[in-house]
Amino acid sequence: SRGRRPLAVHALLNHGADPLLYDYSGNMPIDLTEEDLDMRKYLGGILSDLHGKTAPRWNVVSRGSRNSFSTPPQELTQECDEDESLSLEFECSSSPLPPYYQFKDREGQFVKASDLPAYLLKGATLLEMTKEEFLRNSHCTLLGGGSSPTEKDSKNVRLLRLDESLRKALGISIETLS
Repeated sequence: SRGRRPLAVHALLNHGADPLLYDYSGNMPIDLTEEDLDMRKYLGGILSDLHGKTAPRWNVVSRGSRNSFSTPPQELTQECDEDESLSLEFECSSSPLPPYYQFKDREGQFVKASDLPAYLLKGATLLEMTKEEFLRNSHCTLLGGGSSPTEKDSKNVRLLRLDESLRKALGISIETLS
């Protein structure tokens, strides 16, 4: 998988990814380019520019440059042609979302009941557990969301299954890129 990392970085940058964001392993795009010195130099220049530091000057796109982001490298297009089933699914919403939680021992995503207005509770699957069980078995799946329960004076956490009706009530749509 190491040989594919520069290809992944190329694809991410080509689709407008932020070079300052970290992945779930704590890596930035520049960390994934250890074998590709040209890509590393390119990203180093971008990061220097973003942080207001001087960087060595170089031509971003020159004739025959393989760092032209207008066309993906040959290896990337071949890989995409080989596996048409690859797709990326993400959620869109016009309003802020409550944090979602997933559990090791349960299927699906859940939202704490205290995070939602009472009118959303109709017909929802409710899950209740102790705070200790919640903290031990769950992790938040929303980027930047918290993982500690906020219910005061309660030993339990109440969660709602995130299903289509709850997504609709929250104004969330799921988009698929392929």
